[in-house]
Amino acid sequence: MDGSLPPEQHARVVAVLKRYRTQGIDSHPLRTREAGARSFISLHVLVPGA
Repeated sequence: MDGSLPPEQHARVVAVLKRYRTQGIDSHPLRTREAGARSFISLHVLVPGA
């Protein structure tokens, strides 16, 4: 069965996403999983209209 990313990897993804908030770019909901040697990330990215 697939499982979510380990907490330290999940935290790194969140840290990268936070850097873009100052530019008005946000995201939600962050979902992660691992299948064998592959990692997957799913999220919606919200960008400014301009």
